[in-house]
Amino acid sequence: MRVLIAVLAALASLTLLGDGAAAQRDRALRVPITPPWALECWVWEDDHNTAEYTLELLKGYEDHDIPARTVLIDSPWSTRYNDFIVDEQRYPKPAEFFGGLQQRGYRVVLWMTPMVNSQSDDTRIPESADWYAEASAKGHLAGAPGEVRFEGKALAEGVEWRFDAAARRLWIRSRPAAVGAYEILPPRG
Repeated sequence: MRVLIAVLAALASLTLLGDGAAAQRDRALRVPITPPWALECWVWEDDHNTAEYTLELLKGYEDHDIPARTVLIDSPWSTRYNDFIVDEQRYPKPAEFFGGLQQRGYRVVLWMTPMVNSQSDDTRIPESADWYAEASAKGHLAGAPGEVRFEGKALAEGVEWRFDAAARRLWIRSRPAAVGAYEILPPRG
């Protein structure tokens, strides 16, 4: 239930704060087509956040003939929230790991948040003030440069991405192509 609520909240924020009125109107007029894989059984790994535990979890499903097809790998899979660089201490040889899961028939979904942090308690790089300042200075974040909106809450300090399409594209394109290189996004349909 926690995952469903979090995913729905993230999708709602992207829709509500997205590309502007015209794009929202266009989306409202189209009937969404849910791909079949989205309705299959998903497995969520958020206990140990490692490749080893993910494989152990999937083996349990396989051993009991539970037809899971999508594995959601929760944060902190990256070295910092939303830097899109896989933490190779948690997930060694990510190309092999993600590719192996896909060869076994699993779709891989990496959890992300709408936040960019200056500090995180659970990521490989806990202090990210310089990275945060860069994103803020380039206008990729909501709020004033250097503003911290969720200080001391949850596991981190930082602020939300700007959700207009141009800022979102600029931020993602400014990140290393690490995640894209693993082709982990599910295919359409």
